[in-house]
Amino acid sequence: MRLLIATTNRDKLREIHTVLRGTPVELLTLADLPPVEEPDETGTTFAENARLKALHYAAAATRAINDPSLLTIAEDSGLVVDALDGEPGVRSARFLRPDASYAERFEAIYTRLAANPERPRTARFVCALAAVSNSDVVFETTGTVEGEISPAPQRPKRSPDAFIAASHSRSRFAAIAFRSA
Repeated sequence: MRLLIATTNRDKLREIHTVLRGTPVELLTLADLPPVEEPDETGTTFAENARLKALHYAAAATRAINDPSLLTIAEDSGLVVDALDGEPGVRSARFLRPDASYAERFEAIYTRLAANPERPRTARFVCALAAVSNSDVVFETTGTVEGEISPAPQRPKRSPDAFIAASHSRSRFAAIAFRSA
């Protein structure tokens, strides 16, 4: 079985390789395709954006390698902070601006939280996944981990570095969210 993981995020790819080690799955990445423009993430939910990306990259893979058995997987994930009325939310990857670093994004989050110290720091990390085969969405799921934003900035490299999961250990969070390692 061939599986296209529609991401260029090396951390996600490393984690997926680890999970699938020893299985009869041949992993492909976007690097195995001719250059493909990223789709516009116009969805209003993580699930809609995951679906958009999976369909977009599946179509590109069909044009490039024409393998009818190929399964394409894409995800969309981010942090939803209650005190910020759900921001950064579905726009997590583009929060502030598309080229902002994680450090810049979290500096803005902490600045906004400091302006409203009475509001709860509750938040959730949401990850939606979609799988496409032969231009059909064959599987979709969304996972959510409830928690809060850590009290002090810790030079986060990605969303979970500033997020304290309320009811999950770090290893359980890693099993749910590819960005956690």
